[in-house]
Amino acid sequence: NLTCGKNVMIDMSIHTAYVEAIRAAQHFIYIENQYFIGSSFNWSAHNDL
Repeated sequence: NLTCGKNVMIDMSIHTAYVEAIRAAQHFIYIENQYFIGSSFNWSAHNDL
């Protein structure tokens, strides 16, 4: 689920999972996000921090 733009790659898998869960809900929805799993592969380097 990678969306590519000009010099940008965005992983849309978490967004897609949320949207599917919301659309499938019949009455209520409870979403709990406990972990963030990702990669800094495409992040810009910030050595000045």
